[in-house]
Amino acid sequence: MKFANKLIALATVALITGCANRGGGPQGGPRDMTPPQATNMNPKNNATNAKPKKIELQFNEFVEVKNAQQRVIISPPQKTPATILANGKKVTIEFADTLIPNTTYTIDFTNALRDLNEGNVLEGFTYAFSTGDEIDTMQISGTVLNAMDLNPMSGAQVGIYEAKLAGDSTGPLYQMPVRITKTDSTGHFTIKNIKNGAYDIYALEDKNSDYILTKGEYFGFIDNSIETAVESKERYDTIRIDKAKNEAEGKKKKKKSKIDELSDSLRYMDTIVHTITQHYTPDDILLLASALPTKQQKVMKTERKNPFRIDIFMQNKTRRRPDIKCLNNANADILQRYSKKNDSITIWIKDSTLAKADTMKFEITYEILDSLDNPIDKTDTIKALFGKKLMQKQKKESQTLGVTKIDGEKPFFAPLKVTFDRPVSEIDTSKIRLYSAEDTAWTQVPLPEFSVLEIDTTTSTNSGFISGYSYNVEWNDELKYTLKVDSGAAFGLGGVTNKAFQQEFKITSRDKYANLNVITKNNCQNPIIQLLNEKDEVIMEKKDNANGTLFEHLEQGDYYLRLYDDENNDEEWTPGNFKEKKHAEKVFYLNTKVHLRANWDIDQEWDVDAVELTKQKPDVLKKEAEKKDKKKKK
Repeated sequence: MKFANKLIALATVALITGCANRGGGPQGGPRDMTPPQATNMNPKNNATNAKPKKIELQFNEFVEVKNAQQRVIISPPQKTPATILANGKKVTIEFADTLIPNTTYTIDFTNALRDLNEGNVLEGFTYAFSTGDEIDTMQISGTVLNAMDLNPMSGAQVGIYEAKLAGDSTGPLYQMPVRITKTDSTGHFTIKNIKNGAYDIYALEDKNSDYILTKGEYFGFIDNSIETAVESKERYDTIRIDKAKNEAEGKKKKKKSKIDELSDSLRYMDTIVHTITQHYTPDDILLLASALPTKQQKVMKTERKNPFRIDIFMQNKTRRRPDIKCLNNANADILQRYSKKNDSITIWIKDSTLAKADTMKFEITYEILDSLDNPIDKTDTIKALFGKKLMQKQKKESQTLGVTKIDGEKPFFAPLKVTFDRPVSEIDTSKIRLYSAEDTAWTQVPLPEFSVLEIDTTTSTNSGFISGYSYNVEWNDELKYTLKVDSGAAFGLGGVTNKAFQQEFKITSRDKYANLNVITKNNCQNPIIQLLNEKDEVIMEKKDNANGTLFEHLEQGDYYLRLYDDENNDEEWTPGNFKEKKHAEKVFYLNTKVHLRANWDIDQEWDVDAVELTKQKPDVLKKEAEKKDKKKKK
């Protein structure tokens, strides 16, 4: 081999070896944790008399703009969105709208701008320019909360409107705002570069990005206009000269002896640094946002579980009960059972002959809202099918009246309820017996006077059909019990009767439960207190009693309290209505959990105004709301 060829071969081997061993050498410096920095802007930041069609922002590294149309906020808002692009180290903003004369424009990148390699976000980067001689500098800030549960509203649009446009000419129903911003993850917002003046302010969940309130979008407002203001605040800080010098030179402070410290105190003197800051107000605006329901009422589903029973499910709860009419027979005798919110109805057919029809038809009349949100009636015709095959399959079952089982242990305070799977017309109480035993010897327990569990009916010919009986038994938690219902004890719809029934059960003792008495101080018209679990779900609710509201028989654990002012007395929280200039009904949270111990009675005092609204909701409940929100987005 020639000498030159040997050199080439050796060089090749060295090259391959070097490539193969890259992992063994240094892997570069520490990970980049620094967000990108702007190095040049055209026009300059805070430029005046600028009328650019395109803005160019240069950065010190490669950048990207994530979800520009959703995250980058241009104020005043643009009817036609600007084009925002990142290319290498440059970001360009190209306007499609004509710029307004003598106006300050602000481009707030929020959390959209980040470096391309590591994704380090340049938080709060804002660029501004003016088409006139001056840059407007006023600011206002505050918080947007969900009015129903006081959760911070992230990404809500906050807009201001000139207050001189009084009455119905201002607000998100009529025009675009003069300036906008969006809330951060804590619900906080700041609108910058505002011209000094008076404004109306609104929060809006602008789903379709048209800056106008659409039904179903969250909105919030305050009754009075706001006025911008600024004041200079002086601040005096005392620092050590040697400390300031060391910090400026980047020196590390060394541990000194007491003699050295005494020497330093004589050698160095304290100095006072005087600074002046601008404080912009208002800075504590609170907007409580709510949304009117958008789902129009309708019949969602109809089921016929057996020949005698039809279940109707509505889309929404309603204050007025739907009216039901049987079309198979206008004079049909039917029973109706409504849910608490009237969003489901169970119909029982009393006529055995009529129940044999494979198709039942009903006319249901319920309330909907017209285009102006006024209540009107709508009537639908619905069918409930129960064909011959189903009739044959359910023949045996439909001929037997079922007794409802007791679910688990019975609490010491719960009555004994003897109920059936369909309405009954006759019950022989001598065939209902209760027994108790401490070990193996069973003794019959005399049953006290019963109360009747009624069923709603729309007919005046109801012949006494009921759900069953309820007995207030004095339970002994040291005993076990057996309920026996003899065959033929009751007769239900269709002339069916029950088979023999027997079930053994135990009693949960009194010392397993706690009682909570809530004593509130509030100025509400009709306060209702809700007891919540750690998932912010309502366990029970009661009208507030000025002398104390008692929640009895609670299991040991952590609870939370919410209070709302039921102003319209409909026993449910009501959202606001912008057209009627009505706010949502007020909501308050006790800002701490209530821990209940078994066999304890707790008195909880609560002044609903003692803590500002933005700090009332416990962090545990806020975190639970964040989890739910993340699941929805997934």
